[in-house]
Amino acid sequence: MSVDEEFRGLPIPSSILLPHPPGFAIFDQNGVPLDVAKLDPRIDPMVLIHPKDSPALLKWGEQHVAAILTNEALPLWERQYFLHYGLVLQAGRLFRYRARFARVQPLLEILQLAAAFVTREPSSFAASLSMMVGPYRTDSHAAGTGLLAAALLVGTAPAGSLAAPILAAPMLSGMVADVGLVESHRDLLSFERAMTPPERNILHAHPHSSSQLARRIGLTSERILEGIESHHERIDGSGYPLGLGGDMVPRLAQCVALADTYLTLITERPRTEALSRDDALQAVSNEVFSRELVEALARLVRSSYDSEAELMAAMQSVA
Repeated sequence: MSVDEEFRGLPIPSSILLPHPPGFAIFDQNGVPLDVAKLDPRIDPMVLIHPKDSPALLKWGEQHVAAILTNEALPLWERQYFLHYGLVLQAGRLFRYRARFARVQPLLEILQLAAAFVTREPSSFAASLSMMVGPYRTDSHAAGTGLLAAALLVGTAPAGSLAAPILAAPMLSGMVADVGLVESHRDLLSFERAMTPPERNILHAHPHSSSQLARRIGLTSERILEGIESHHERIDGSGYPLGLGGDMVPRLAQCVALADTYLTLITERPRTEALSRDDALQAVSNEVFSRELVEALARLVRSSYDSEAELMAAMQSVA
């Protein structure tokens, strides 16, 4: 069965695919039974199955993720990589389907599991995986922004002061921050030309449209919604949509903003070549972002080189 390339995600090492089959039948769009365990792991099964089976399959997927992330017998890097893949998949669903398949509470529970990894070793997990970027993709950028924002929050807080539910906030804010662009102008970020003034107005309105969409899919945390609304505000007052400055820009929004900007700079986009990590760090070292956050980002970036090399070597050994 051929599936459009946009539904393909990151490949998963075969050693991660543990036998956790669903205890129920799954049918495709034509009513033919599917063996979920034998599906291409790079394809979101949501695009293949009958709509009536989607709630059950989502529930199985959530249980599958939890079973793998809590399995201490698996090497930590494999669980980290699986989690990153899962967050990219969840971000893809948010951007492609919005309300149809978005399940905020289970997603928050998965993000709390992710927080345990981020607090344990933020440089080797959040920084390394967030920086595995190629050409721009909304889902991988969204997942990376959420992970890196959480790592920045950890990096500027007293040790042990952040509980998992608190770290779920920057992760979800980062993942949902740009989802409003999908409804207002799907191709706005992929134009191979300069934006017109009306298109730039749409761009400047997307923090609000993103938060409104987040409310519609059941997100009620004002802290997270505030992070989404303000992720393009800047402490020098140069941001949008309200031009807030200084302490008026929430801390969570500042973390999302820096993560979003840094990952944008090191990602290849139409009209824009990717910067090296060191050049991107230099680019964000200005009065637009908090010096404390930029220093935390620099520590994450510089400490991530060795751990990323180790991770890539481990992935290649099982590919």
